Amino acid sequence: MAHIPFLSHYLERKNIEYQNQLLARQVEEVQNIYLTMRGWRHDYHNHLQSMKAYVEMGQYDKLQEYLGLLENDLDQVNQLCDSGNVNLDAILNSKISLAEKNGIRVLTLEDAAYPDRLRQIYAPPPVLYLPGQSYGE
Repeated sequence: MAHIPFLSHYLERKNIEYQNQLLARQVEEVQNIYLTMRGWRHDYHNHLQSMKAYVEMGQYDKLQEYLGLLENDLDQVNQLCDSGNVNLDAILNSKISLAEKNGIRVLTLEDAAYPDRLRQIYAPPPVLYLPGQSYGE
């Protein structure tokens, strides 16, 4: 019976370690989202400055061309997960972005690089994680 307080203390310590790990991961994810949003804000500001410059110089044809390029860029943005559930997609896309930031290549069934033979099996994995592979390989 003398071991029960020791076991209880050990389990409590392990539980606190686990909670700290979860909290550290959440902080890392929030920081990743924050940095991404800062990048978007910076890009947005630059686009506005460019458009203002075209208007001030009366170069409306250049502005029209620039807006067309921006529209094409937006059309190229592709969410990795598009289940139709906005909340689920936001979480999954955030996790995938975090994995890619940490050098883990992520392939979905829709990716051209997804192995064809694997795609043809019964119930292929919807996501493949390839640690240590960059997109150039």
